[in-house]
Amino acid sequence: VKVSLVAVTGEKNTVHISGIKVGEPQAKHSNAARISSESLQSKTQSASSASASIVQDNPAAKAVGRFTNGTIAKGTGWIAANGAIVTDINFGSYEDVVIGNENHLNDFDVIEFNVPPSNPDGSIKHPAPDDQFHLSKNHFFWRRIDGTYTLNGFEGSNFLRVWYYDRLSLSNYIGGYTIIEALPNNKGQRPGERIGEYFQVINHNSGWVMATYEMDIFHYSKGNWGAGSHTLKKTTVALKDPNYWITRIDDKDRFLVYDIPNLLSGIWDDDIEGAPIVYKGSNVAVGIHSEGSSLADSPSFGTGFRDQAFRKHLGEFFTTAMTYVDQASIVGAGNGNIYQPYLTVAEGVQKAAANDILNIAKGTYNETVYINKPLKLSAPVGKVIIGASGATARTAALPSIPRELYMD
Repeated sequence: VKVSLVAVTGEKNTVHISGIKVGEPQAKHSNAARISSESLQSKTQSASSASASIVQDNPAAKAVGRFTNGTIAKGTGWIAANGAIVTDINFGSYEDVVIGNENHLNDFDVIEFNVPPSNPDGSIKHPAPDDQFHLSKNHFFWRRIDGTYTLNGFEGSNFLRVWYYDRLSLSNYIGGYTIIEALPNNKGQRPGERIGEYFQVINHNSGWVMATYEMDIFHYSKGNWGAGSHTLKKTTVALKDPNYWITRIDDKDRFLVYDIPNLLSGIWDDDIEGAPIVYKGSNVAVGIHSEGSSLADSPSFGTGFRDQAFRKHLGEFFTTAMTYVDQASIVGAGNGNIYQPYLTVAEGVQKAAANDILNIAKGTYNETVYINKPLKLSAPVGKVIIGASGATARTAALPSIPRELYMD
């Protein structure tokens, strides 16, 4: 939902907002990317009781989806505060998109949410068409983190490698991330509008500090979870210090290291790749899962939002002229970017440049707002209500998150 407020020539350039509601479902939008249940070759089913329990414990888990080509499913993606879909590099690298190998955007071009469990034979079921969204093949961004092999081994300032693979001198690992635009569903809604949930991102602290915390990973996966495993799951992991496990890279603290207990011995389950790594009980993502292993000498690892480029590419994915507002942000004093949003609409309006897009996360903002410049208001992730109802207030339905978890 976008609302443009622009003063007409000759009029006083001030708009007083006493009450605005944005983000309501709109059933009569044009069908930009209709997906029928027949096109996905399966009858729709309701989500499993297990996934319903996960969502009940943490509603933000609804913002986690999986990719499909209609016949099979692979990988995990999720909704960020600007409505973009975030996932692993495997769904956006040059080879994946252009050449068309497995895990590529040209085949797995639909993301779906509220997914029911698979059939006993492992074949997948799909949710209702309202919960299915085509991915744009024209608007996505990917970045890989890799190294160069020399006689001295793998080198490169952006290279990530766990100790086990350094020791055995095995093949190069490519990590990174993909950010994709999801197109409207058959009702004209994008994922954030339909699902109404999202994940914040933060600049997390150094590895030795993070190693004291447990995180939840919300994902879709096969692995060792059984035949009905292609529905939403939660795996809790204990973080390790990446400085011990990662070598030949500057700023090892950008990455997250942990064990995934449910993986079969030595098996890497690529269906988990791209899953958000989240502080328990919150919608605060510290990174994405990149690679999984159950081997003692080679733990699993993820790409963290301490990586400055990751935060920048996500926050500026749609435009550089974006100012973020989120009253539920865990950061005290924001500066308007995606990981340090302003807490109030009024501050966002005051600090935004003329013609910026004010990206407002879901919630009721009990405040009076004066707009004296041309702006666009956008509510991409759930209903937003702005209006004075007594004193200005900020409400954040989040658990108490330790201050040392994140950095300014």
